[in-house]
Amino acid sequence: MIINLHAGQKQLWESVKQNWSFVRQEIVEKFVNNCTICVTQKPSFHPLACKPIIARKYLSQVQIDLIDLSYDADVAAFLFDLFFFIGSPPAILQSDNGKEFCAAKEEMVFYNRN
Repeated sequence: MIINLHAGQKQLWESVKQNWSFVRQEIVEKFVNNCTICVTQKPSFHPLACKPIIARKYLSQVQIDLIDLSYDADVAAFLFDLFFFIGSPPAILQSDNGKEFCAAKEEMVFYNRN
């Protein structure tokens, strides 16, 4: 007897295998993964942001993430052109600190010195 249909994959599998031996575990897994109730009840392991970042002036803080640019020279050239168009670099440039950003930062320092 199935008491709670949305108790999770393990409990549902135990109930199903007691009553119907021909049902495979993969089917139960697919059922639970596609169940909207089970998916919404599943706990999230992503911590929430503690405090939002609020910029005091327009473009004083910029958050950037690149999809197509993977070479540090391309990233540095893009950022240099962007900041030249805006007028000045923002006080805070936030990124995921990937290797292209770290190398681009070094190239931007080189551009600013020359």
